[in-house]
Amino acid sequence: MTDSKQHTLIWWVWGGLTIALPAAIAALLWSKLPAEIPVHWNIHGKPDSYAAKEVSIALFMGINIVSYGLLFLLPKIDPKKNFEQFKTAFRWVIFSSTTLIAAITCLIFIHSAGVQFHLFKAILTLILLLFLVLGNFMGKLRPNYFVGIRTPWTIENENVWVKTHRLGGQVWVVTALISLVMLYAIQSPMWVFMIGILIMVLVPTVYSYILHKQLKED
Repeated sequence: MTDSKQHTLIWWVWGGLTIALPAAIAALLWSKLPAEIPVHWNIHGKPDSYAAKEVSIALFMGINIVSYGLLFLLPKIDPKKNFEQFKTAFRWVIFSSTTLIAAITCLIFIHSAGVQFHLFKAILTLILLLFLVLGNFMGKLRPNYFVGIRTPWTIENENVWVKTHRLGGQVWVVTALISLVMLYAIQSPMWVFMIGILIMVLVPTVYSYILHKQLKED
């Protein structure tokens, strides 16, 4: 088997597991799951919306399947047709995201079945870990219409795109690491998370604008 086919097989197996594992956990815990499962939480981490467990399981599984399907759909419909240039980075973006959804789904099912732990903090931890992983691949992404830091200035100029994603990747990694530490050091995890997200959004956005202005002046 060639390396290319072996890597493709690994992606298929990995993707299949992100779909199969939550389904298996839901099946194993079915009798212990309550009639209604939370599907939304407020800013304080308290559930504020519930759905029947059949609906909740179908909803979470559907989100995971759709996310996994994007791996195959997006390269086919992107007008730039350049996904081969950053195929590995794109796969990491998609599979990291689907793995996150699968992990959160599993945690929700396990917590709903009666296992006690801080669900909201666990979910925030997983999301920050996702940003940590994605930050390591941001610099390898190239201009496209679906993934990446898509500001008006990165889309307009490939040089701005590349430099912004290199800096953005570093910002995401450092901010995610600091936020993970602070998440367990203070009593307000949501504020830590929101400030971290704000930094990860604003810094690359402002930087892309500054680069655009510099190129325009030159």
